[in-house]
Amino acid sequence: MPKLTVELVHTIGQLRNGASRRQAQAELNLFFKTRAKNYGTFFTGWAKGRQIRAEPLHRFLTGDQREPLLILLACVGAVLLIACVNVANLQLARTVARQHEMALRGARGGCG
Repeated sequence: MPKLTVELVHTIGQLRNGASRRQAQAELNLFFKTRAKNYGTFFTGWAKGRQIRAEPLHRFLTGDQREPLLILLACVGAVLLIACVNVANLQLARTVARQHEMALRGARGGCG
């Protein structure tokens, strides 16, 4: 039977200036161990085998989905580029269609 684990608390914090994620992880591990010793047997038993993790917020929010999200972003960019090319093509076709009219107006001495 698989072991059921429940994550009870998610905490978001910001690293102090000059601190690395490795330093934050070491401090969190120390904090967790000292807190587990100060509480009763229930918490000590509950905390055994558990760990505390420091990870970037974007990784917590998106998980390991960075690559699929980048692919999706590239696809959206490609669709936007195709739409821009289509609009430019329509403007060019409109200009070419009115080329004769503009030539006549220019020959008459103005566009008005």
